[in-house]
Amino acid sequence: MNRAVAWSVIVGLNDAPHNSERSVWIDGVPHEVGPVAFAEDLSFVASSEDATVHFKAEAVRTRRDNLLLVRSQYHQPFGTFTGTLPGDIALREAYGVMEQHDAAW
Repeated sequence: MNRAVAWSVIVGLNDAPHNSERSVWIDGVPHEVGPVAFAEDLSFVASSEDATVHFKAEAVRTRRDNLLLVRSQYHQPFGTFTGTLPGDIALREAYGVMEQHDAAW
């Protein structure tokens, strides 16, 4: 069965164990998922629900700004995802971005 899925997971901002931004949408219906951990090189994301999504970068957008009071370091690769989402949803074909952002203001 084909289903439309989307997901957004995060670490370090609005990522409380419950009532967080972490969500998987299945056919347009959102479901909150548990905490996740990103590989340092962004090659995968593992969830507390025994699901792992692997990522292969194809292009990267990077930017560094230091405006004295505001600093930002941004790394955003675009590529393909494979693996399993929480809820035992196997990904057949998925494209998107990963992101590392470190900001101070």
